[in-house]
Amino acid sequence: MEPEYMLQGVALVMEDFNLVSRILSCLVTPQDRLSVSLVCKLWNEAVILELQRVVIRSRVLLHSLLQRFSNVRELDLGHCCDELQDSDLINATPFLHRIERVLLGHPDNPQNRLSDDAVMAFAIHCPALKHIELSSCPLLSDKFIICLVQLCPLLCKVFLEDCVNFGDPALEALSRCGNLQELTLKGKFGFTPQGLGVIGEHCSALQSVRFELHNIDVGFALKSIAMGCPHILECSLKVRSVDLTDMAKCTTLTCFRMETDIWNRLDEAIIAIAEANKNLKELIIVNQYEPLSDAAVVRVIQSCRLLERLHIYAARLTGMALQCLMDCKSLKYLTLDHFQSSGQGLAEVGLCGLDLKCLSLRSGRGIRDVELQTLVQGNRRLELLDLQCCHGLSPIGFSAIAQCMNLQSLNMSFTQVDNLSLMTIADGIKSLKRLSLVKCESISDMGIVVQFSALESLNLDQCPFVNDEGLDSIATYCSQLVHLSLAFTQITDKGLFCLTQCSQLRSLRIPYCRRVEGPGIVALSKECAWLQFVVLSHRFRGTKTLEELKKQFCMTQLEADDMALVPFGFNLLM
Repeated sequence: MEPEYMLQGVALVMEDFNLVSRILSCLVTPQDRLSVSLVCKLWNEAVILELQRVVIRSRVLLHSLLQRFSNVRELDLGHCCDELQDSDLINATPFLHRIERVLLGHPDNPQNRLSDDAVMAFAIHCPALKHIELSSCPLLSDKFIICLVQLCPLLCKVFLEDCVNFGDPALEALSRCGNLQELTLKGKFGFTPQGLGVIGEHCSALQSVRFELHNIDVGFALKSIAMGCPHILECSLKVRSVDLTDMAKCTTLTCFRMETDIWNRLDEAIIAIAEANKNLKELIIVNQYEPLSDAAVVRVIQSCRLLERLHIYAARLTGMALQCLMDCKSLKYLTLDHFQSSGQGLAEVGLCGLDLKCLSLRSGRGIRDVELQTLVQGNRRLELLDLQCCHGLSPIGFSAIAQCMNLQSLNMSFTQVDNLSLMTIADGIKSLKRLSLVKCESISDMGIVVQFSALESLNLDQCPFVNDEGLDSIATYCSQLVHLSLAFTQITDKGLFCLTQCSQLRSLRIPYCRRVEGPGIVALSKECAWLQFVVLSHRFRGTKTLEELKKQFCMTQLEADDMALVPFGFNLLM
């Protein structure tokens, strides 16, 4: 017979649904929540009511899942491994009245069968829609955007990528969206430069804009935004070339990001923007053809004392500019890619008391061990350190990283880190989540790698020591892995069978692994229910392996075998 206090406790839980809800809120992972939902009907209902997001991996599951989880606010259809049909969305509409965010399409899996009519029916039943993301939906036209703006008055965030049939009428419709706060346009469209200009003319509530448009001049758009958007806070640009003159008319920016190939007089434009926006907290400037000069970086730092994140292509930077960083007391994220050290400059960053959280020195040249040692001594609470392709450091310098006991992410790809220095790092850092060791040829022992037992992401591309025995060690000691990359290694299907113990695995990259034939991948997809994405060599096109992966609702990406002549990551050395 059950003790009386236990019966009282059960009765209390049954009577007080909020108590059940609070208990379930303490379960962090989706796996735990789904597991407890199987215990009893009440717990199952609590999980369903608290669930805010559903990711659907196959069209055949759409109707049944939405019928069960009709209370969700976010619907992610971007990971569907098959193409959605018009009927799929039409049949799903009765369950979408609460949806606030929708993701549809994916760059690696275009939705070539969805028409305007189906998606408009979808929009009609989503009056609460606030955020929509469309990617690679080539059949959708301006008609859909016009309808969307009319039917969804709460729409405030729009992300569009590679929707080639969207033209200026779509932009005109978006400009009439009175609540529009965030707009992202990425890839290929039918827009004209003049058409982009309407964005800032009417969207006075716009706070964040992002353009990744390599074939369209965004100058008209920037001019209209600078003049017509008094509340603009963030501007992100990834374009071939652009005139930034008008952006200096903005005075409210807190974040400015730009990546471009061609630009003249970049220093003057960035200084003007910084001086006009003294509350800038994030500045990212990537331009390998005309990097910012010392003088420009100094002027930026002097104007923007509240900077929290600074990311620059630092090929022209010297120690003089680094000394000024001590004036940025709020700086926590620093990226100085392609920095060429004179031997002492980086030591200043370690001595100025910034206490950084994230530091990147990708493709640095001439960096000495003593500089890295001083850096980590002054920034022991680092959470991310990226030293990919750094030249000049020896294993002695790498060993100093062990002092950063809070480190969560470490990238030492294409460096001279060796067994001993990696072992020292593993002894000092117990909670590392992400590790990248691409082509680290001085490492020869997988036993050292797996000492990072808390890893969730591991990249061992082009590592000669990776074999089936090593995969067995990974499965045994790194059971929490979510992302794993093993391109250009000697693994076989036997090793992939071992990975079935990694029950949390969601993505796997194994292109250019010539000895992998397929059965191991299929077994992995069946045993690891969370596996969603696999990158394979092009030779698997049309094979039973791909068919089986599709049956397991697993998205795949194929990479051509002839690309093996240019290994993954090689472009980072240029």
